[in-house]
Amino acid sequence: MVALALLALVAGVAGQGLTTLRDRWAVTGARNALAQLVREARGRAVARGGSRVLLSATRHEAVLESGTNVLRTLALQGDFGVRLDLGGAADATLIFDPAGVGRMASRTVTLVRRSATDRIVVSAYGRIR
Repeated sequence: MVALALLALVAGVAGQGLTTLRDRWAVTGARNALAQLVREARGRAVARGGSRVLLSATRHEAVLESGTNVLRTLALQGDFGVRLDLGGAADATLIFDPAGVGRMASRTVTLVRRSATDRIVVSAYGRIR
């Protein structure tokens, strides 16, 4: 009985560690996917005469648009189980001109899943940090 109790205790601790690790991987994957979407937006802006990335903290998604066309949607909650935090704002737009340069205020985007968090800072010129 004592051995079974110890085994259950060890399994419980290991399970919590795996959950934390899985959350961290999900947040990192979402951060990388969002960074790639912003990089793609800059490239598409040059090719199409401008683009924008619409960030929604209510839908937890990022949408790449050029003109009136939706080019790609990144469902952060659906694909990664990650919530998007825009520092209290419900929505934000990252705008890129035909030269691929950002035309917006610097924006910090926080990605959250349980206790795991990560941030992307998009500068006013559209660079990612």
